[in-house]
Amino acid sequence: MLYRENDLGLSRIGIIVPKKIVKLATSRNRHKRLIKEQFRLFKQSLPNVDIVLLLSKRVCEKELMQSCERIWIFLTHEIDD
Repeated sequence: MLYRENDLGLSRIGIIVPKKIVKLATSRNRHKRLIKEQFRLFKQSLPNVDIVLLLSKRVCEKELMQSCERIWIFLTHEIDD
């Protein structure tokens, strides 16, 4: 994950799911949809940041959701302090 504060008044996200990690396009798109949905749910509580998420290893959906939640909580506490 990379992040940088912005002056836009909103949070934005970029998602990278490499073909080397997740072979099938349908699976890559599913991972991206899950991350986008998690982001949508936490967007209001996040500070104004640009976030780039890069999947570095193969994970199951449950693990992906837990990781996203940990990232949103980290960003909320890290930037607000």
